[in-house]
Amino acid sequence: MRTMLLSLLFLVGCGASEESIRAEIRSSAACSQASDCAVVGTYCPYGCSIVVNKSEVERIRSLLEANSNNTCVYDCAVQKSIACENGACVGKFQ
Repeated sequence: MRTMLLSLLFLVGCGASEESIRAEIRSSAACSQASDCAVVGTYCPYGCSIVVNKSEVERIRSLLEANSNNTCVYDCAVQKSIACENGACVGKFQ
């Protein structure tokens, strides 16, 4: 927990790069079943219906809120469900 907090403080405090935030999202999506996963939300420029492990939702949401902007115009498809595929949480749109 302390390592994750320090990581989050580093990313927010230093103006994290878009790629480092995307890496945090990817690393927070580990799962063994669909019930491990939850939607964080839609954040520019990171995408629609971002899905991570439910234990990481608040951490990733805080990171995204601190590093997102409102310059994107998304036309997001409606997410139908959440799945765990190959050990990672994913949103299903069909």
